[in-house]
Amino acid sequence: MTTQTWDADLEADLEEARRRDARGALLLIGLIVLIGAASVIADGSRALAGDVPAIGRVMLGFLAVVAGIAVRLQYVVGWRLAAAWAALQIPFVAWSLAGSPTSQALMMPFTIASTVTVGQHSDHFAIGINLAGVIFLVWLTAWRYRFNR
Repeated sequence: MTTQTWDADLEADLEEARRRDARGALLLIGLIVLIGAASVIADGSRALAGDVPAIGRVMLGFLAVVAGIAVRLQYVVGWRLAAAWAALQIPFVAWSLAGSPTSQALMMPFTIASTVTVGQHSDHFAIGINLAGVIFLVWLTAWRYRFNR
């Protein structure tokens, strides 16, 4: 009798933990989709005008939205797409003041930058890492089990 009660309590606790894990995964993927969509909206007009860094940011934003849809529809590839989105943000290379093509709406670049002005012409170059990409990749890796059911 007590074993059945204990098993029922354990099953209830496990079910609550599964629900909590699902909510956590939904929160993470919702944040990724929100950042990706914000990047698409913010850089869409510049991308249509042909600004190369903006084109890269819009493509990366679309990847985030596709990853969110894939995770929500419970495709196995969804977590991999989200991890690719995070990993692609890590390198930060900017050859103009328009920024890096791999940055998103939320970015924390840790860079070494140089701006040289000769007369009316100004050259800018920055190289480094985007800490937001590192944080999202670590977060996704730590929570991978929440996406695999």
